[in-house]
Amino acid sequence: RKLARDLEDLFLESSGVGGVSKVGYRKREVQIDVSIDRMKENRISFAEMMSAVQARNVRLTGGTIESFVSEKKIVTLAEYEKLQDVGEVIIRSNFGGNNLRIKDVARVQSGFAEANVLYRTRGQPSIALVVTQQPNADVIDLSDDLRSSLEQFQQGLPGGVKADIVFDFAVYTRIMLDMVIQNGLFGFALVLFVLYVFLDVRSAFWAAFGIPFSIFGALIVFSISGISLNQITLVTMILVLGIVVDDAIVIAEKIHSLKQSGMEAHEAVRKGVREMMLPVTAAIITTILAFAPIMFIGGIFGKFLGAIPVVLSLVLIFSWIESILFLPSHVQHIDIPPEIPRRIRWLEKVKEFYEYS
Repeated sequence: RKLARDLEDLFLESSGVGGVSKVGYRKREVQIDVSIDRMKENRISFAEMMSAVQARNVRLTGGTIESFVSEKKIVTLAEYEKLQDVGEVIIRSNFGGNNLRIKDVARVQSGFAEANVLYRTRGQPSIALVVTQQPNADVIDLSDDLRSSLEQFQQGLPGGVKADIVFDFAVYTRIMLDMVIQNGLFGFALVLFVLYVFLDVRSAFWAAFGIPFSIFGALIVFSISGISLNQITLVTMILVLGIVVDDAIVIAEKIHSLKQSGMEAHEAVRKGVREMMLPVTAAIITTILAFAPIMFIGGIFGKFLGAIPVVLSLVLIFSWIESILFLPSHVQHIDIPPEIPRRIRWLEKVKEFYEYS
């Protein structure tokens, strides 16, 4: 029990810890073992004993004392300071000065509260410490900090006592983070391949570049604003990867088609961005507004889901910045031949087939 309290205090010193609760921890209590025979001899009841014990252990407000400069509260204290005080409680007195005390009819001893939960680890009795993080704490950094504290704590443990980690939520967060990176790389490669079929390789690369740009831009804002990296934020980033390059594809394809028609590069970029900026911006705003009502969900459920529209908005905003400001400047310097590239002639044949049929 003492080691559990020491470890709890050590965890609470870590930044990002919102609270620590103990499971399987039995609190100390005063136990009064009553002798039924002595109660019958003295003709007292359980109600009398309970009333006497409760009347001796009080903490009441006695009013206030007011002055010209301050106000002080009066508190009446009659609490037990040690175990022997419980045994000295008077149950009944007579006119002869004889007092019947708790210790005359019962045995007072220190014990533990009855266990509501029996917690075992690998078949051995144990006490579990459940650590909860603060709302804006990074679960991965917090896990690393607590693991470091636990390693230091284990060095001073006596023989036969072991401190171990049973469940670490950061493990699943790391899995989700790896999934975001893998999906981002896979999406980048897939978008690059698909755009390469319809556009040139350099235009395809800069259009697909919106994926890492948007993800890393959002992560930078996370670290600055204190948004925690958890499963909700990571799942949102995975979901939004599918639409993060839509605006870049539209603008890159428009500029590509204008340059292919023979228009000057500078004029093609200016006209393509001017014509596509409004629909692209409207599409992003529509998507953000569709998820905005989630921010108004109340309660604990709303605190968890409230990160979804924030993360989605950040990723889409960075995607818009990349497609409007950076993408056109790169695409402008790409030479596009006016004739149809060889690799997409098969598309023209498919188009002619459908038009003929």
